Amino acid sequence: MKKYLIHSVRILVISLLVLTLTSSQSNAQEKVISTDSRTDLTVSIYNDNLALIKDTRNILLTKGINKISFLDVSGSIIPESALVNGSKLSVAEQNFNYDLLTSANLFAKAIGEKVIVRDTNPATGDAYEKEAVLLNTLYNDIVLRIGDKIETFNPNLNKNRNIIFTSLPKNLRTRPTLVLTLNSGEEKERPVELSYLSSNLSWKADYVAELNSKEDAFSLVGLVTLTNNSGVAYENTNLQLIAGNINRAYQPVVHRNMKAEMGMDMLANSAKPAVSTENFAEYYLYTLNGKTTIESAQTKQVTLLSSDKVSSRKEFKFSELIPNYETSSYEFKKINPSYSLTFKNDDNSGLGMALPAGVFRTYKSDSKGKMLFVGEDNIRHTAKNDEVTINLGSAFDISASGKLMEYKKIATKESEATYKIIFKNAKKEKVNVLYHQNFYNEWTIISESIKSKKDSQSLNIWSIPIAAEGETILEFKVNTKSR
Repeated sequence: MKKYLIHSVRILVISLLVLTLTSSQSNAQEKVISTDSRTDLTVSIYNDNLALIKDTRNILLTKGINKISFLDVSGSIIPESALVNGSKLSVAEQNFNYDLLTSANLFAKAIGEKVIVRDTNPATGDAYEKEAVLLNTLYNDIVLRIGDKIETFNPNLNKNRNIIFTSLPKNLRTRPTLVLTLNSGEEKERPVELSYLSSNLSWKADYVAELNSKEDAFSLVGLVTLTNNSGVAYENTNLQLIAGNINRAYQPVVHRNMKAEMGMDMLANSAKPAVSTENFAEYYLYTLNGKTTIESAQTKQVTLLSSDKVSSRKEFKFSELIPNYETSSYEFKKINPSYSLTFKNDDNSGLGMALPAGVFRTYKSDSKGKMLFVGEDNIRHTAKNDEVTINLGSAFDISASGKLMEYKKIATKESEATYKIIFKNAKKEKVNVLYHQNFYNEWTIISESIKSKKDSQSLNIWSIPIAAEGETILEFKVNTKSR
C-alpha cells in the first residue's frame, strides 16, 4: 500500500487550505516554538550513531500549565531521553509526534472521512467534483462510498480521477515535534533548554597520507566525516565529537520511514585544523572552532589535523612460517611478507593529539608524478605518543621458502626440529625483514645461524638482512616440551 501511495503522488491534490494549515491550528491550545526563538544549539556526536542535542529557546510562559510544541527536533529522537531545564518550571507530560505529513499518512488518517473526488474528461478537460467517503486503500485500489454506491478505482489505470483532501487529519504534523506540558511558577519569558539523545547522527575519521619517494616520511591530512540522517537540519550549531567506546543499553529499533537522499558537502580541506581536542571523562572530545550548519541528509567533512612531514619507517614482516604443532615433515614455498608503515603520534611528527579510530589511506606518486593508491588500514583510537602501524599489503619482490630438515623425538613430550628458511630479495636495494614466530609450551632455541630475540614467553623475532637481488638463509634448531 505504501509503495503505491509513494509512487502515486500524482493523484493527490491538496487544497490551499491544507497547505496553509500549521501545527498550532491543529491544536489551538499549543504554543508553537519554532527555531526562530533559538538562542543556542550544541550537537555532540558519538562514534556509535548517537548524538546529544542541546537546544535552547526563549519561551514566554504563563503561570501554571503551558502546552508547548517544540518544532524541528530530530526525527530520530529517543523520546525517553528528553530533559528540560529552565527557571521555575517542571515537566508534567511530553509527547513526541513523528506522524508526519506524507501521502501514505494522509490516506491512512483519512479513512472514514469525507474527501472530494475530481473526475476530468480527457477529451474536453472539464472537471467534475463530488463528495465521497474514503473507506480503504488496499494495494492499488482506493475504495470510496459515493452516495449510496461503493466504488473502487486503480490510480495506475484511471489517470483522470484525483482525490482532494479538504482538511489536515488530527495530529498529523508537517515537521517532527516534541509536545511538552510545562508547569511554570511565574509568567515570564525565559530560556528553556531541551536536551535529548538522537540516533542517525554519526561521524568517522578518515586519514589521507602521501608517501615521499624514499617512503621514510609522508604528509598527512585527517578529516572528520559527519553524516546527518536524523530528518532535521542543525543550523548555526556548536559541534562536538566524542571519540571512545561508551556503554549503551540495548534498545529495540523503531523504524519511522524518515530516510532522505544523501548529499555531500565539503566544509574544509584547508591545511589548518578546524578542531581543538581535550580529555573528557575516559574519552576524547573534539570541538569545532566556530559554528557550522549540518543540513538534513548531508555528509560534511571537517579538517581534523594536518602535517607536512611525518617520519615513518617501512617494515617487511613474516609471521608464523613454521607450524605450531609437532610434525615429522613440513615444507612451504614462496610466501610474501606484509608491508607496513610505522610512525609515532608525537609532537615531532607534527601530530601529538589523540587520533580517533578511522580508515588510513596511503598514496604515492609514480616516476611520472601521478598519484597512485598504495593501500589502506583501520587504526584504533590512538593516544598521544603511541606508535601506529599501517598495514599496506604484501611485498611483491620479497619472499621466503623453507622446510623441516630434521625431526627427532627426545621423549614422550619432548622433541627437536631443525628448519631451513631461504629469504629472497628481488629489489635493487638491500632490505631488512622481520620474522616473528610463536612457540607454545616450553621451548628453547638450541642453535641458529642468525641471532634472534625472545620478545615474550611465546614470541621469538629474527631480523634478517637481505642483499640487493640476493638471498639469506636462516637455519635454527628448536627444542619443545609439551606440558
